[in-house]
Amino acid sequence: MKFEVVRPSENDSPLLYSLAEFREVILSALEIVGASAIVEIGAEEGLFDRQLLGWVRQRGGRLTSIDPAPSDAVRAMADADDAMALLVTTSIEALADLPAADAYLIDGDHNFHTVSNELALIAAALEAAGRPGLVVAQDCSWPAGRRDQYYAPDSIPADAAQPWSYGGVTPWDAGVVGGGFRGGGAFAFARSEGGAANGVATAIEGFLDANPGWRCRWLPCIFGLAFIYPADAPWAGPLDAALAPFDDHPLLRRLEANRLLLYLRLIDAQDRLAEERRTHADEVTRLRAVVEDQRSTIEALEAVAGVSWDLSAVDRSPRGAAR
Repeated sequence: MKFEVVRPSENDSPLLYSLAEFREVILSALEIVGASAIVEIGAEEGLFDRQLLGWVRQRGGRLTSIDPAPSDAVRAMADADDAMALLVTTSIEALADLPAADAYLIDGDHNFHTVSNELALIAAALEAAGRPGLVVAQDCSWPAGRRDQYYAPDSIPADAAQPWSYGGVTPWDAGVVGGGFRGGGAFAFARSEGGAANGVATAIEGFLDANPGWRCRWLPCIFGLAFIYPADAPWAGPLDAALAPFDDHPLLRRLEANRLLLYLRLIDAQDRLAEERRTHADEVTRLRAVVEDQRSTIEALEAVAGVSWDLSAVDRSPRGAAR
């Protein structure tokens, strides 16, 4: 055995979030399933799409990507490759008309209403086709596991949406806070964590209760990844064996808890630094006003006394005023 030391690059992002981080596990699962027709919900910046495209192209298959607001990179990728179809619409609208696929990757709007409907539509398509399929769903752990997250909260039916806020969330507070993990206006969270019809994990549990012939295995890291599939699928046994070493593993739980804690501390440090900068900027503005006021006073005294002082040495810059 040769140990390869694990080390980060100085340019690495402090936050892992993409399905691409699970690529080895997901691609192994797709191999076991024999997937060639894949539906992806939520393309983001296309970080995982290139690998998925290579996968389906080698197998003569097709990648269908669903995203109501795809990035320019994803649009360009779909335009350049016949093996990829891009549907610029919501997942619920698209899945209602799509034929059954071998595998589905769910990484779109992380809330109970959306995920519940996605799972129901996928199961209905597979049942109508008389075939099994694999569903891989991200964000089933904190923060969206038990708390709805909305990219477009106004698009959720009023009777299906939790009261929401663009405020931040932390694992130790069931409400929303001034700081914490947040989207800066890009997405909102339910104001309260837990309860019925709230969160991705709750949606998955509801689907499993309604479909006892399906099972779920999940990796409790990088916001949580669930593998959901019929227990009687011909490939269910091998897939179980492949996922068993990761399924709800205590080590992954601890690593994820530590990762989230460190990231939340980073956010807190960034928030404090931003507040200090605002405070310093306000102080600079105040001191500049004081300097200008004193300058006006001196000029008035000059006019009265008929004398002149050399003020050329007075630093008018913000840096000088703050000294």
